[in-house]
Amino acid sequence: MKKKYLPSFQIWLKFGILFFIYLVLSAFTAPERPANGVYDPDNHLSTELVDQIKILNEANSNKESKLQIGVYVVDSLKGETIENVANETARAWNIGYAEDNNGVLIAVSIQDRKSRIETSDSVAAKITDYETYQFLQTARPFFRRGDYSGGVLSIANNLNHQFYGELSQVSTSLDLDDIAMSRAIYEEHSSSHSSESDLSEEFSKLAPGLGILFLFFLFLLGVKSKGSDDDDHHSGGSSWRSSSWSSSSSSSRSRSSSSGWSSKGWSGGGFGGGGSSDSW
Repeated sequence: MKKKYLPSFQIWLKFGILFFIYLVLSAFTAPERPANGVYDPDNHLSTELVDQIKILNEANSNKESKLQIGVYVVDSLKGETIENVANETARAWNIGYAEDNNGVLIAVSIQDRKSRIETSDSVAAKITDYETYQFLQTARPFFRRGDYSGGVLSIANNLNHQFYGELSQVSTSLDLDDIAMSRAIYEEHSSSHSSESDLSEEFSKLAPGLGILFLFFLFLLGVKSKGSDDDDHHSGGSSWRSSSWSSSSSSSRSRSSSSGWSSKGWSGGGFGGGGSSDSW
């Protein structure tokens, strides 16, 4: 009676390597932080806006409580959630100052028509998630007419004034009914996306470990298969050609000022998922 043999170890190993590479590449990787903290590879923002963000951050660096704001604007999220992209980027850029961790990231995706304010835990103690949602609502008219610089500046101004306890220069123009309705929309939107974001973040953390465990399982399976072949006096004639794996890196243009930014800052942390998201 003819025995059925397991696929050869080489086939399993090839599959395992491909699966491991997929796990690694599928996890979002934040881009390198530009010198001015404004990532805008497709030039949706004006030079004036970039300069205003720089001036705002430099002014805040001289205050007792130092608030630092980063900006991330892209064409598309490429299947990622804006919550995960914003959180991973804020963490990677270390927005804020080490002594107080007051950092904020403003993230905007043009084609997905989504925006998010990602706040550090320290900032969240002064600016609530609901308040950040109101700031995003205020920016909606700017984003809808394609004025992304105006929208980002509106958010930055409101964040700055709220953080330092000053009156905002940009009014939300919401009456009580609008605020109540916005609160309900926000809670529904936040609850649905927070679970999705949490799952995405947990998978990103577990992906490398799962890949290693899977490769170890394939190794044991291959050894068992090889041992079974030797017991039955069968020899495999298959060979595995070594192939070279190469990856090409694409460079994207990011705005940066000629003078750069102060060497202070970009040493913060404590981003636990605070903030809010919006669609326009």
